Amino acid sequence: MLRANTAVQTMARRWWMMTLVVAAGALIAVACGGGGGGGGASFDDPRLAEFDDGLTTPGQGHLNAGVPFNYPTIPAYGGPHAGNLLPCSVYPDEQSQERILHSMEHGAVVIFFQPDVASGDDITQIRQLGTELLREGNRIVVAPNRQLTNPIVIASWARLLPLQTFEDATIRGFVDAFENDGPENIPRGNAC
Repeated sequence: MLRANTAVQTMARRWWMMTLVVAAGALIAVACGGGGGGGGASFDDPRLAEFDDGLTTPGQGHLNAGVPFNYPTIPAYGGPHAGNLLPCSVYPDEQSQERILHSMEHGAVVIFFQPDVASGDDITQIRQLGTELLREGNRIVVAPNRQLTNPIVIASWARLLPLQTFEDATIRGFVDAFENDGPENIPRGNAC
């Protein structure tokens, strides 16, 4: 009879240990922001505009080369786009919104700046941060856009965040939360 109780106690201890391990793992995942979004981090900013409409559904069509699309926002947050994506990089010149959107569909975060409005210091800091984020392996595009009404806009698929000045922590938080959060899950090396 003593052996039966020992076996039951051993099984009960193993069950409790497994329960504790699973619970601890769940708590760690929640604390680290796991379970949602691209990078898994949470992001809460009242300036963030999120879109859930016909332009953000998966499977957006590809436009023929050189065919523009009339997007409802500048910059665009989703919709039909070019069949060839824009490689992740820090660009000195404006880039095709149709190609940028293809990169966003693959999980890229885009940092746009209005070169006629944003300060020279802000533009320098944006370019430096973009280069750093790319070196860290993030899917990042940095490009000027003269059509912006704000000095800076951060974009990912279905999201736009306007900024008046360079905000390092805000941009990093956006990238942590939404980089790699496009409707197409593409391996990093082929994403953009």
